[in-house]
Amino acid sequence: MSILACHTGKMTEEWEEVPVIVMVDEDGNEAYFTEEVQVEYDGKAFSVLVPITEDGVVKEEDDAVVVRVEKEQGEDVFLPPTEAEYIGVTALLETMDETEESDSFC
Repeated sequence: MSILACHTGKMTEEWEEVPVIVMVDEDGNEAYFTEEVQVEYDGKAFSVLVPITEDGVVKEEDDAVVVRVEKEQGEDVFLPPTEAEYIGVTALLETMDETEESDSFC
């Protein structure tokens, strides 16, 4: 999916608000995401976006998306990372996952 436009908003449930990122593809189809984690790599911010339904439920069957986050006029703009950025960010995330697993008591 190439990102033509995206904006953030909130979908609500009775007990919590879920930040929602809406991306629109070249055919005008909307896809909904929420940010799972934001990391810094090579001096830039990157987010892992998890696909959700319009009701805010995680879509387990779809893959997460890595995006570079930049600010334009105070708003977050989500851009595709370069191949090198993607490789670096995914390696960083794998290292973080391994650290979390070794720190758990289960």
